[in-house]
Order: sequence, then C-alpha cells, then structure tokens
Amino acid sequence: MRAVGFGASAASAGGVDGYSPGPCITNAVGAEPFVDVPPRQFYSSAVGWALLNEITTGTDDTHFSPADLVSRAQFATFLWRMMYEPAATDSAPFTDLREGAFYRAALDWLFSEDLTTGKTDSLYGPEDPLTRGEFATFLFRLVGEPEGPPPSGFVEVAEGRFFTDAIDWLLWRGLTTGTSPTTFHPDRAISRAEVVTFLFRLNYLADGLIDPATLDLGFSTVLSGLSFPVAAAPHPIGERAPRRSGRSRHRTTRRDATSVAFSAWR
Repeated sequence: MRAVGFGASAASAGGVDGYSPGPCITNAVGAEPFVDVPPRQFYSSAVGWALLNEITTGTDDTHFSPADLVSRAQFATFLWRMMYEPAATDSAPFTDLREGAFYRAALDWLFSEDLTTGKTDSLYGPEDPLTRGEFATFLFRLVGEPEGPPPSGFVEVAEGRFFTDAIDWLLWRGLTTGTSPTTFHPDRAISRAEVVTFLFRLNYLADGLIDPATLDLGFSTVLSGLSFPVAAAPHPIGERAPRRSGRSRHRTTRRDATSVAFSAWR
C-alpha cells in the first residue's frame, strides 16, 4: 500500500516509514489557553502543537476537554487537517454521511486514499466513537502499511484482528507502550488527549526531534486522573480489510502549492 502525504521523500528527509511531516506542519509547541490543560500532562505539548497547526481547536475558548471521546468523523477531520486539507479525487459512497457536514470533505479524501473502507460497503459510522484499534489502523494505513513489525505481545491484540498489524507497528516505532506493559485496550474509545498525542508523536518522530528511547510514552500512570469509557456499542468489524478491487489509487494534492510525492521508507 502506497503511503499518503506530501513534501520531500521520507527516505531523504527523515520520517516514520511512509510518513514525513509536510511544510504545513510546524513542529513548534504553542502555549495552550485552556484551563483544563495543565502543564506536564502527557498531552500538554500535543494540545499546543495541534492548536498551533489548526488541527483542532478547543471545545470552547477556554476548554480543550481532553477526556472527551473522538468520533470517527472528528478524527477524519483531524487527519485531513494534519495533511493540510487535501482535495479528494473521489466521493465516499457511504449513505450515512450528510452533505455539507463539517466532515464531508475529509471523508471523501480518506476514501480517495483508501484510508477508510467503512464499517460496511454503505456505512461509515461518522458519529460512532473511534476506538484505539481503529485509530491505530488509520495511522498504519497513512504510512503505507509497512511490513516487518514484530508481535506487540499485548494480550488483547490477537493474531488476525483488523488492528493487529497496526498496533504491532505503533509499539515497534515507539509511538505507544500500551495502557500497561501487557495491554493496549483496542476496543476502548479514544479521547481527544490521546488522539492529539499520537499525532504529535508521529510528527516529532518523523522530524527526528525526539528519541523514543528517552521519551516516557507510558499511559498506565498518566491516564489515572482521567476517565475513558469503553465505547458503548463497539463494532467488532471495526475498519474492514482494505479494498483490493484494483481501483487506481490517487495522489493527494495540496490546495496551495507543492505536488504530492511520497516514497515509503522501509
């Protein structure tokens, strides 16, 4: 699977597998104006980065709501904004997408790039909470589904699940250490704090600005002060296996300038 992105090749400019940050991503962390984002939380710098790069804003002028859950539509929009709102080359066929909704352009792009296959051929589930396993799968597809990650060893990440290779890759690349040394909780709904933190780490690792060996990536203690409920009605199918229809894949284009060119770094 070809990685999705823009800018110089990951091989020549650093990166994480098929992903390297584009020129729109400024890896500088801004000060957060949110009263619910105290300093030295695992997500504090990530919130500042996401705000600075207009990937997400607060739930109001003074709150980020780090424990709020992220819907599948909201995450599609976060990812689309991180890639600088590229134009779609196809229209998503899912019947549960509203025309004119805030997420419509993002979902069309995700479908164009084979980053989503929906929950069924006709349903995406835009309002459903995104699970940690689904999140890992989206990120894994973004970097081109690289081969080779060893098994993660997480007890609930069994061989053959739709998210297994993706979670193996997250651990292998140092983007997660799990919710404990033996668990990842793939079926648990993911929070706003977790989403921006994973995206922040991906961009900083791709830029070579942090060494995962020296970064505390553990969630087992830092999450203790927040409440993250399991998705009320987890969908066991999650994201289906990628389409293998032979439909030609399209390059992502930037709206303002540089053409898309990603070569996967293995």
